[in-house]
Amino acid sequence: GFYRAHSVKHNVVYADLLPYILLLAVRTALNWSTITTLTTDCIRPAPSIAQPDKESPDHWMIDWEKLRAFSKGSTIPTHTRHDLMPISVILRVMQITAPFREGRKKLWITERGEILHGMQAEITAFVARHGLTELDEQEKTKPFSLQVSRIRPTIAMSEYVRTENMAYIQTLLSHRTMDMTVQYIAQMDNPALRRS
Repeated sequence: GFYRAHSVKHNVVYADLLPYILLLAVRTALNWSTITTLTTDCIRPAPSIAQPDKESPDHWMIDWEKLRAFSKGSTIPTHTRHDLMPISVILRVMQITAPFREGRKKLWITERGEILHGMQAEITAFVARHGLTELDEQEKTKPFSLQVSRIRPTIAMSEYVRTENMAYIQTLLSHRTMDMTVQYIAQMDNPALRRS
């Protein structure tokens, strides 16, 4: 890579991993706690592949344990049947962290052995470091506001508006019952879904 070619030592910190964490959150609509507790054994060879190659995302599938749902041992839901983005992200993080992994199973590790906590503080620092901005109601520039707790509901609402398919939303969110999905969607601030 770049650093090795220029004999520069770069310590991997959570700020380096944050874009990958956000990509998984946006691409899978998983609970934040599920994403941040993934382990290196969360991927397994696809059933049809006898000799999987770590460079080929299509040779793998994601196996995960959802902390607050019924679907332990199922595969991660993705927007399309052949969406390889989540697997590519996990394989890349494993590649980045391989030189200092030393048998540790947690996916999100750093060279200094930092513990992943205070993600909102990491996001705020990332926004400041990169000068990310947005416009407020008065068209004035302000620091970009990204609330990780809103990623999953935002995906659910946009997919509901796009498809109007509650069964799809139930699968996307890994809800046990349709009632859970209806309650989840009804809590969102959308005039079309407000109960009278």
